[in-house]
Amino acid sequence: MTPSRITGLVAATHTPFHTDGTLHLAAVEKQAAHLLANGVRHAFIGGTTGESSSLTVDERLALAARWMEVTPGSGLNV
Repeated sequence: MTPSRITGLVAATHTPFHTDGTLHLAAVEKQAAHLLANGVRHAFIGGTTGESSSLTVDERLALAARWMEVTPGSGLNV
């Protein structure tokens, strides 16, 4: 993989949760679509804005996997 220069808008995303505190992974597709519709080209997931310190390793992996499922070919880099 060749490193590339980051240009354009980068959004630090929040992590969607259900009211019971579990991850709401189905919401990620809507988040990605919203970012793209508003000109964002890069999503920074699982950072401090994304509540990473409150997630388990398995939850962080599931979140990353979901983002990777919904963004291929979309123009949104994760």
